[in-house]
Amino acid sequence: MKEKIFKTYNKIMEYLFPIRFEKEKIEKMTSEEIKKYYEEKVMKSIKMLKKPVHSHDCKKCKYMGTIKMKNENYKGKYDLYYCPHGRPTVIARYGSSVEKYGSGMIIAEVESKCEDWYNYPLAIAYMKAKELGFVKIKKE
Repeated sequence: MKEKIFKTYNKIMEYLFPIRFEKEKIEKMTSEEIKKYYEEKVMKSIKMLKKPVHSHDCKKCKYMGTIKMKNENYKGKYDLYYCPHGRPTVIARYGSSVEKYGSGMIIAEVESKCEDWYNYPLAIAYMKAKELGFVKIKKE
């Protein structure tokens, strides 16, 4: 199991950061420590611009940053938001026109648990919202 997690997160790092990491340090970590280490690296890769790339009409949304996606399903820049209005949600906006966004807290939470969560803008928005304290982690 640890070997599979290590390989998966190595792919993430090669995709996001084209540099070598401290392999010896990582090999001594548990599976959970490896996962947490790489999640922190992915979250740090989100560019915090002073303002979003695309226009967004909700004044209550909190801008969390912009990420550049480049996989077969998602390409381009995505502005990430957390919206506390009504039923709280996360948003990944990929254009300025009204329909150019994805949202949904449940979808984002499910995607964030996938092995390749780093390929989904909503999952990344969810992880960023958790990091910023907008989303509380449920104790099971």
